[in-house]
Amino acid sequence: DESLSSTQRTVELFWADLRQHKEHLAEPWTVAMMAGQCGLGVTQFIHLTKKLTNMTPVQYLTQGRLEMAGKILKELPGRSVLDVALDCGFSSSQYFANLFHRQFGCTPRDYRRNSGI
Repeated sequence: DESLSSTQRTVELFWADLRQHKEHLAEPWTVAMMAGQCGLGVTQFIHLTKKLTNMTPVQYLTQGRLEMAGKILKELPGRSVLDVALDCGFSSSQYFANLFHRQFGCTPRDYRRNSGI
């Protein structure tokens, strides 16, 4: 079905763009906003995201934010953990630290320290 492949491609491109641009990751996205950005309904957007990533949109967004945070922690050693959290779209440093620890198995500070910085 050509329309399905084009909508799936739209979702692929949306996620690729979002993950490549830190400023886009930091926006206060909702699933409805993401779906609207793709010109899709929420249900179809969730379905296609799960099909492409095996995650919900919120899970995939959070993973992208955490990966970006890890990169920033390594590359900008002078940046505070709070600023990194805010830069990546997290509203609280504690929430960020909890998610980060769950994803990487250590605190953001330990991650930075173990990265040779």
